Amino acid sequence: MQLQQLQYFKEVADHGSFNKAADALMMTQPNLSRAIQKLESELGLTFFLRDNKGVQLTEEGKILYQYVCGILDRMEIIRSMSQKEAPRVLTVSAFPTLTSSGLLQQLYERYRKNSIHFTLREARISEIIDDVHQLRSELGIIHVNQVQRSQVRNLLEYRQLEFHPICNDTWYAYLGPHSPFYHLPQVPIRDLLEYPVLRAPDDYFSLVTSHMVIDGVSLLNGTKRVLFLNNEGAIINLLRTTDAFTFGMSWNRDFYAELGIACKPIVNCDVEISLGWIKRKKERLSGEAERFVSLLEKNYTP
Repeated sequence: MQLQQLQYFKEVADHGSFNKAADALMMTQPNLSRAIQKLESELGLTFFLRDNKGVQLTEEGKILYQYVCGILDRMEIIRSMSQKEAPRVLTVSAFPTLTSSGLLQQLYERYRKNSIHFTLREARISEIIDDVHQLRSELGIIHVNQVQRSQVRNLLEYRQLEFHPICNDTWYAYLGPHSPFYHLPQVPIRDLLEYPVLRAPDDYFSLVTSHMVIDGVSLLNGTKRVLFLNNEGAIINLLRTTDAFTFGMSWNRDFYAELGIACKPIVNCDVEISLGWIKRKKERLSGEAERFVSLLEKNYTP
């Protein structure tokens, strides 16, 4: 496999046509088709569905397209290193909601007069660990509760990663003005679970958490309705306009309060959560990563 083949693949995917892609690449359509066929043959996969109207990506093609875009973006960064001043680069994978608005605003202020290639990928714990292990991200930001702790620790050790804790917290209920609990000082978990809960899609560690018991109520058996969403904006909109709720830690309460969303303590909630960042063992952080960690500690240390 050659980098040029990946560039050809992206051009065809972007144009939806071998002819248009060939024109953009200033090559013949037969040569382009042969290059793509060779790539498909090497990998034993089919990336395009061809018809009279052009081409469409297969499911395998859509997955490859995501990887190819990342590879080509990084190639541009590498090429720019030959310039007088190499660009600042930072790639972070984080659990949804752990990169607060305040944190990102401070990051913006720090680099507003400079350039930085900053990539933020929101994912679940297992994906974040994989991102850092596979060098897709320099840093990972995760939080771990007491039922996940030993298994997360074992996986980090196996992947040759290390966890640096920043602070501890517990679960709260985030809910909007349409919730009957909006004006209460605290919320009983049994009553709360009668309403829809908004959550990011499951991974192994969230399934482990579902067996947790709070104030004598099993989350697995007590939860009536769940809406799985991988977009924080959608979660915020539903919290503001429906009686649904979501679990979260206290560090986002000020940002959510500005949006009319309340953060309520849960009665007798004994969930113990550690927030921190992960990196590869025996590797020094880049200057950009060190500065990002300092922002994390500033924002999340009580």
